[in-house]
Amino acid sequence: MLPALHYPTTVLLIDDDLAFLQNLSLHLDPSLCYKLFDSAREALSFIHAQQDVARHTGLLDEAVLRVGYHDEQPDLSQRSIHLALNKVHHTIYNPRRFSEIAAIVVDYAMPEMNGLELCTKLTQSSIRRILLTGEADAMVGVEAFNVGLIHHFLKKQTTTIVPQLNLAIAQMRQQHLNSKGLLLSQVLNMADIGFLSDSSFKALIAQLMAQHYFIEYYFLANPDGLLFLRADGSAMRLVVETGAGMQAHIEAAQAGGAPAALLEALQKKQVVPFFWRSGGMYTEASFDWEADVLPAQCSVGQQIYYWGLSPVVEPTIALNKIYTFNDFTQRRPFTEAA
Repeated sequence: MLPALHYPTTVLLIDDDLAFLQNLSLHLDPSLCYKLFDSAREALSFIHAQQDVARHTGLLDEAVLRVGYHDEQPDLSQRSIHLALNKVHHTIYNPRRFSEIAAIVVDYAMPEMNGLELCTKLTQSSIRRILLTGEADAMVGVEAFNVGLIHHFLKKQTTTIVPQLNLAIAQMRQQHLNSKGLLLSQVLNMADIGFLSDSSFKALIAQLMAQHYFIEYYFLANPDGLLFLRADGSAMRLVVETGAGMQAHIEAAQAGGAPAALLEALQKKQVVPFFWRSGGMYTEASFDWEADVLPAQCSVGQQIYYWGLSPVVEPTIALNKIYTFNDFTQRRPFTEAA
């Protein structure tokens, strides 16, 4: 299952050999935000400081995620969780999302604190941990992985360290976001909004992100879909409908006295409706209906989804307030050594 939101995050690389780190960083994925530390203690202090900030400026704030009680007298066994799915995309206004630490890459053999000692201090966090070992320390990595202290390990001396590390970092960043957005994704699935868990649709999302150079996405409701962002903040809106959803639109259009041309296009699945001006469905006030439909494309997986891609037109999405990835990389030089 894909998370309900996806954005670039930061990786820390920690090794007492600064020359090794600087050389390694030259071969990392150029889109990666990273910070180099040649001191394990400084890295740990930085992580704790970032986590303290995150606790006070959570990406999913109280407007999105709220815990409540069923009556006036709080009963811990009767707590409820309220998720405002129409506010998930508000994360785009949060300048701290890109500095969120998703993973660390840490050397095992360091003088003031070895890599496993550092990882031990992070087991309660969602940060993914990659350990670099020498040939003599390879079994240390195996044992640490088996007990769950680390999530991945690599031998520093291997000739394929660069592609292996880039792949491992990509996987760890995705796992981090999966864990952060797990609750949201589960709620969407329970609400019968299943396109994020459909393998064919997941492949479509990856294809769209590569084709259009999107680096972020966020779940949007009414109509269901995603908000895609590029590094410069330019955005597009994905609208997704199921067969049942399309039938509901046909019935609403018939009840609203829609033009025959619209009814035919809906029945033939030629268009995906995007009646954002009238609350999501066709009404008698939807005079310019041709401006409120998108050419329909089809994804066939666990079920059939009809989708269309559109410029962002909803006034509830403040494009001028987006904190972009380009803003972050220009103002926060995370690629410099600590």
